Order: sequence, then C-alpha cells, then structure tokens
Amino acid sequence: MVINYSKLLKNNLLLTFISFASQFGFSQSEKLIHGKAVNEKFSVEGVGIVNLFNNNNTTTAPNGEFSILAKAGDTLVFVSTNYYRKIALKQQDIDNARFTVQLVQKTINLDEVVIEKKADFNSQAIVDKQFTADQNTSPKNSLVYDGMIPNGMDLMKVGKKLINLFKSKKQPEPPKIGFNNYIQSNLDTNFFLKTLKLKPEEIALFLEFCQTDPESDKVVQTNNILSVMDFLIAKKATFKK
Repeated sequence: MVINYSKLLKNNLLLTFISFASQFGFSQSEKLIHGKAVNEKFSVEGVGIVNLFNNNNTTTAPNGEFSILAKAGDTLVFVSTNYYRKIALKQQDIDNARFTVQLVQKTINLDEVVIEKKADFNSQAIVDKQFTADQNTSPKNSLVYDGMIPNGMDLMKVGKKLINLFKSKKQPEPPKIGFNNYIQSNLDTNFFLKTLKLKPEEIALFLEFCQTDPESDKVVQTNNILSVMDFLIAKKATFKK
C-alpha cells in the first residue's frame, strides 16, 4: 500500500485551518455576558448600561447584577445620577462567568459659599464701646465743634462701619439652571421621539448620557434653546454609534 504523504499533509493543514477559523469566529461572536456593578464594596442599583457597538442596553438589578449581549472589544457605558464608567471588554471578561465593574462617582461642583461674620449686637455695652466717644479717654476742646454729639454716637465711626459693611457684602450670583430642569421646561417628548428618533425607553438613559458631558452644564447656562438642541443632536450621534 502506497501512502501519499503530500496529500495527507495537505489534508492536515486544511483541517488545522478550518479548526482555527472556527475558533476565531466563535471568539468574535456575541454572547450574553453577566456582571455586577459596584462602588467600593457596595452594589449599585438602577445603573443604565449601553453597548456602543450593538446598541443593546440594560439596567442593573437591586443587587447590582446585569446581563448584556456583547463580545470582546465592545465598549460598555455605565451611567446613573451619581455614577459613571466606560470600559472596553476584554476576552477575559467574556470568558469570566461573572465579572465586576467598579463604578466611578461623579464629581459634584459646589457653588461658592460666602460666609459673612455677623456683628454681635446683643449688648448695649458693646454698641457703646464701638460707637460712643469716651470723654475720659478722648478729651476734647469744648469750644471747638467736631461733629460729635456729647455722650452720643460717633457719626464718623458709624459711617466707616456702614461703608465697610457694604464693601464686604458680596452680591449674590444668579442661580444656575439645572440641565434636567431646563430640558423638561423647554423641550417636549416629540423632540426626542421624532427629531432624535429615540425610543421612549431610551430617553431617560440618553439624558443621563448627555449629563455626563461637562459641556451639558455650560450649554444650558446660555439659555439658548437652539444651542441646547444642537448639543442634543450631536450627542445623539455618539449615543447611537
């Protein structure tokens, strides 16, 4: 019996190639992955999750767990009122039965707080000490009028105190417009459904996605509805990739 080694070698190479191709195709196919969203050691409920590559989305359960269709290389965005995270999935995440995602807490910008020191007017003795001339410590010529009332208030001191009070008092800044409040007050649902072509269940998640961009706060402060609409249209293009 004559064995054709050349043909046998070709068949083995073909089988090897088919096996490699099937394994590669399997590794690149999407699958339902399972994970858990936490902050430090605590589970986080109600976090919206979007796969930017296939537009699949879901929300974390009360115990922080979630399931979503994805593959290695996909990008997942986690957004909620207090947390945000964007991750690129690795093959080890796909192979892991349940992987953990550490969420990052959003930075809270506090408005400037002005604390004014209040004068203590609880005692008449303090008032007299600050505003009343003391005849014993400040002797004066009774023949020359210096604008002061005997045993009364020093008008010059009172005037200086009032001037300093008005100088130190800072004018309050106008209140900032909140992003969600501005959207609710100026845009109706039809804008999101008809103009942005969003599904009703995507609207809340889309607004959370927009709010993670620092520009969202700046654009609503302009109080220009056209600028706000342009911003939302641009963010929708990113949201729907």
